[in-house]
Amino acid sequence: MAELSKIKFNMSKYAELFAEHGVDTSNTISSDRDKFLKDRDARLERDAKRQQEWYLKQQKAIYQQYSLWPNGEPLHFEFKDWKPAKQPDATEARKIGVKAFELSKQLVSKPFNVFLNGLPGVGKTSLALALMAEADKRDLSIMFVSTTVWLSLYDQKYNDERVADKLRNVVRAMKEVDTLVLDDFGTEGGALSRVQSAKSTGVRIDMQRDLYSIANARWNADQNQPKGHTIVTSNNLQNELERIYDTKIISRLIPQEKKYRIGFNKMTDVRGK
Repeated sequence: MAELSKIKFNMSKYAELFAEHGVDTSNTISSDRDKFLKDRDARLERDAKRQQEWYLKQQKAIYQQYSLWPNGEPLHFEFKDWKPAKQPDATEARKIGVKAFELSKQLVSKPFNVFLNGLPGVGKTSLALALMAEADKRDLSIMFVSTTVWLSLYDQKYNDERVADKLRNVVRAMKEVDTLVLDDFGTEGGALSRVQSAKSTGVRIDMQRDLYSIANARWNADQNQPKGHTIVTSNNLQNELERIYDTKIISRLIPQEKKYRIGFNKMTDVRGK
């Protein structure tokens, strides 16, 4: 008996033999081949999609890993958690929530920055977190940075190489992530009285230098628009931020269009209520 491995099949020869006996194999061979190719292409497409999903999941996890949270604990807030009735002016609070929610619908359609400004405790961070949560649902990578915690890394980096390494990774991630929240932006410049003082020198040089590189990386100079989304919350007015940071930084981070600026002027501190 011949070994199976030594048997060579000649499909055209077999097709001729079948044809001599009146059996048409052309359609069968063609349809089987088409099915094989279709199944193969579908399988490759599924594998590529799974690979892409895995890669995006890993990337999102890395950016979230370098988030800098107040007290080291992640925060979560969604639009359904916004309670206008907590504010004395519930109508205005509702308008603010609706404006932020409408912006969240545009997250995947175009890049833009958002500036949420007002007194402490009025809900700026909450709505920034809600915008970030919506970005996450739309498979955009997200990262939260408390500028107060960020500043503390600069204070520690010269005494601890591990902190210096972490800081480098944080800065790199801030440049790359799709949606970046800069929370309490401006507090790193010190008390308001210091910021308004003629002697104010702004934020420390190394932090300012890094933020300039971040703002530059997140700005598309060719199209004169942001890359991705930077969501900034601040207790400071824009002119105060310009006393803390170079105006080139502020112009890249703070949007000028009114539709991307959310003011909490009529809101009061409801923290803990």
